[in-house]
Amino acid sequence: MELYQIADKWVRALAVPEHPATDGREGRFVGTALVLRLDGQIVGRGTSCGDDGQTMARAARAAITEATSRLPDTNDALAAGQHLSLAPRLRISLEFSGTLVPITPATFTELDVEIPCGLVGLAARIGSTTAAVFPASMLTTGTLPSDALAAAISSATGDPTAAIKLNAKAQPPQIAADRNATFYRFSTTHLAQLAPDAQPIFLFRGGKLISTREITTARLRAFADHLADYLMRWSESRRVDSGWPQSTYHPTRGIHDPTVASLAEYAVAAYAMHRYLAIKARFQTGGDSDWKWTREVTPDIARPRFGPERLSQQPLGNATPGPVFGSLRALVAMSPMESRPANSAQTLAALAPLESDLAAAFSAETGGEWSKDIPENGRAFVAFVLTRRATLFPDASDAITRRGTAEAAVRSVYRDAKPTNLVMHMPYLGWAELLLAGDTAAQIPAGAALRDMREIVWQHQLTAADAGADGPDLVGGIVFTGSSNRFPTAQSLRPLAFLATMVGDARLTDPPEVMREISHQLEALRFIRQLSLDEFAARDAVDPPTALWGIRAGLWDNRQAPEATALALLTVCETLRSLDEIAKRK
Repeated sequence: MELYQIADKWVRALAVPEHPATDGREGRFVGTALVLRLDGQIVGRGTSCGDDGQTMARAARAAITEATSRLPDTNDALAAGQHLSLAPRLRISLEFSGTLVPITPATFTELDVEIPCGLVGLAARIGSTTAAVFPASMLTTGTLPSDALAAAISSATGDPTAAIKLNAKAQPPQIAADRNATFYRFSTTHLAQLAPDAQPIFLFRGGKLISTREITTARLRAFADHLADYLMRWSESRRVDSGWPQSTYHPTRGIHDPTVASLAEYAVAAYAMHRYLAIKARFQTGGDSDWKWTREVTPDIARPRFGPERLSQQPLGNATPGPVFGSLRALVAMSPMESRPANSAQTLAALAPLESDLAAAFSAETGGEWSKDIPENGRAFVAFVLTRRATLFPDASDAITRRGTAEAAVRSVYRDAKPTNLVMHMPYLGWAELLLAGDTAAQIPAGAALRDMREIVWQHQLTAADAGADGPDLVGGIVFTGSSNRFPTAQSLRPLAFLATMVGDARLTDPPEVMREISHQLEALRFIRQLSLDEFAARDAVDPPTALWGIRAGLWDNRQAPEATALALLTVCETLRSLDEIAKRK
């Protein structure tokens, strides 16, 4: 912190003394990185490595030099004075490395397996020149460790073609032999400001480490409100030529890419929002006055943004009418009935044009046959839509036929999926099963299979022992051994959304199992909360208010897909509902 205060004085003065005191690390080969931001935009960067105790001074000098060239009015005669007036608005990010440790990777790609993303930096020393890429920079740019080392080599040599990841003749051992190069890894201590006039905070992998103790009922409610607020903002992220929302948001770039959200993204978000409205209303109806509607999210504001009327704004593009298209639009049409007794006639009218598409999805005759247009991993979703359609209108003249088709579609998914593959069909297959069983059924027909699926998920949940000292923020996430990614990501949300429902259903969770299941679920929610871009993790976003509370693809991948936030909202709301059910039984 003492070193930070020195760097802060230099930044506010936009100058580093000609002969600054050493930083106390002389005699050790270390590095320092300093990044300056003005109103969310990076305006200055500096990195330096060495053993003379002057790395902080050199990094600060480089960052300040770049910043003064990029601050507004640099061509004005009074630029220097105007720059000093802007200095108090600069935000500082400062990283101090430990001693750089030599490494001898056989290939670039092995670094992506061995180096903890966002915690460890990479450096290359060639002759008297050392270039380094620090963890915070890797997080901001989404750079993999292999790319970071390649970039360091290119910078140290001045040759952009010096390191080519896919070239067998340009791998680290060959580069080391040809150029007498040494490669390093290093950990860092990271301090950063959330606001220009704020004291710095210590960050872990670019954010605040969330404790399981923070996952309380009150905080889950607040988290649900934050997630819903994010989806509300996302629903208004309209293209200039359309009223339809945009797709995945890139916080550090300040753009949506793709620029048009898919119908699938909108459908899941609509369903999640109406489930949220329903569960929040349930608590308020029960006399719980603590969970108030926020100014940003009320039923009257949310429903029009996530209703079937909005479908008229969808740019159809290459969308082809068919079973998948019809199922997605049908879910949007039915979603309002989750949150209030909607007008059945209106819902039926919205479904009418989609009936032929829904009928083509699955044929219950001759043992059941799926449309060739529906991929295997999409069958559970379509089965869920068919089931919701059948159970919403039990008094319809064709209700028995529709229910039979839905039942056959659900059983078909179970029949064709291996027990270990049921996870890929969650949460929709599980929710379809419960809809068919209803609230009064004594048993769930597929209860044993769902319990086995849950056990498989928990076997792959990371514990503190699994994560180790480098990964406390990974605890609670799910990593399946068959996945190419050995770290948990937002894909964990798919099974967790249904497991949140299971814990509150006495037919799927026996009384002696409840506490164990709650413990697993709270650890999972801790990881989901860690994935959210809260005020700590959002400090590097170009536009923090837009990015705030959206769910990231991973702890070192800031992309925010609307479906991830929607699934997180469903998981949190289902957990709150289940906890309420358990409390009522007691």
